[in-house]
Amino acid sequence: MTPDTLLLMGALSVAAMVGLILVEQVIRRADVAAALLLGVIILEIGLPGLRLGVEVGAYVSALDAVSVVLMAAAIARLLRLSRVTTAQRLLATLSLLLVVSLVQGLALWGLQPAVAELRPFLGYFGGSLYFATFDGPSDSLNRIGRIVLVAAAALCGIVIFRWFGALTGFRPPILSVEYGAPIRVLNGPETFFLAQALFLVLPRWVDGVATPKQRWLAGGLAAIVVLLNRRTAWVTVLAGVGILLWRRKGLGGRARPVMAVVAVFVTVALLSFPETDGSTDVAMSATDTGNLDWRVQGWTSLIVDNGPEGARQWLLGIPMGSGYDREVPSIRGNVRTVESPPHSFHLETMLRAGLLGLLTLALFFAVLLHQLRPVLRRDRLTSAGKLPLVTREQLFIAVVMQVIWFATWQVGREQGLFAGLAASSWWNTRAKGRVNDVVAPSDIAQGRTVVSADAVARSTIR
Repeated sequence: MTPDTLLLMGALSVAAMVGLILVEQVIRRADVAAALLLGVIILEIGLPGLRLGVEVGAYVSALDAVSVVLMAAAIARLLRLSRVTTAQRLLATLSLLLVVSLVQGLALWGLQPAVAELRPFLGYFGGSLYFATFDGPSDSLNRIGRIVLVAAAALCGIVIFRWFGALTGFRPPILSVEYGAPIRVLNGPETFFLAQALFLVLPRWVDGVATPKQRWLAGGLAAIVVLLNRRTAWVTVLAGVGILLWRRKGLGGRARPVMAVVAVFVTVALLSFPETDGSTDVAMSATDTGNLDWRVQGWTSLIVDNGPEGARQWLLGIPMGSGYDREVPSIRGNVRTVESPPHSFHLETMLRAGLLGLLTLALFFAVLLHQLRPVLRRDRLTSAGKLPLVTREQLFIAVVMQVIWFATWQVGREQGLFAGLAASSWWNTRAKGRVNDVVAPSDIAQGRTVVSADAVARSTIR
């Protein structure tokens, strides 16, 4: 064997040993998994000029490796459960459908194209399946929430650095990435992550339990999400704010300053920032439907001209690696071929897992919203003991935001964390004496017993 081959085998052996150690740690602790996932994501975003991966027939990035570790740990954790929930069964069904599509794609198209299309599905459904097995104590859930906020703060720092570089021309190659407009320095899924992190701190600010740091972070996240000018992200934020107002019976008390700050940022963004893409200011971009029309035409072409053929493909999907080629009109009126994913995770799921996969995904979201349904009560909220950092309300908002986002955008690999925590059986254990994150005043007045988060005993799987 050549020295290069020996070196590759040695590197793979070391990677395998490290992977086994990580799997064992991730099986035991969900907060370690969250730190590993978000840490690698932030590292890849912050250092785009650094290749964190190896070539083994197909390029395998550090994030790919983390996704595999989470999926392996998810399977191990599932095998340890005495009872599998409906959400976990739906995720397992989706995973099996995608495995079938992958195996067919490997046979038809080879390793690289099939694996390339698998990545977003592996990241989302592997992460969702793993975090859906979370059944640990409240302090572990709080640690996960803090990890999300630290990652969001780090991403805000990256945004500010890139804006500084756009203004001054200071753009070191290892830290630089190409983007379509000076103000849009993050892609859509990265912006959406910031929007979801906002709703870990905004409800606490509204209810007067946020720390000063959390209030500053909420204001910074709101400003950055608005200025990054992703209209679908704005829509998801408005949906989240609507749920907050619904639960609190409208604008009142501490909600007023928070909503006033958001309104100011929206107004400033719409009126004061020209030339976001070289020809259109933010105000015109916010009302322009050109991008949506362009996407709808691409979706139509993808389904009609290059979509499923026959009942089997409509039911189970087209094999991985088949591509997303479609014809769409350009700005000049010419028709051109687009090969990128179709900017709709719902559609991607249907194309690769069939109508059965799309139906399963819809049922998964319906189960999550039903499981978190106590947040639909419009009672004024009070803390039960120490209010956890991650609550039903925040995860309910996260799921609603995902349903909206996935309609016109692809998935980010960190999104499995939010969906998985929402799918956890942790939220169905109030009757067993576990955490109840919010309590209505009517419960307190009637003397009902509430177990605080600090009184929850630790479990073996955290």
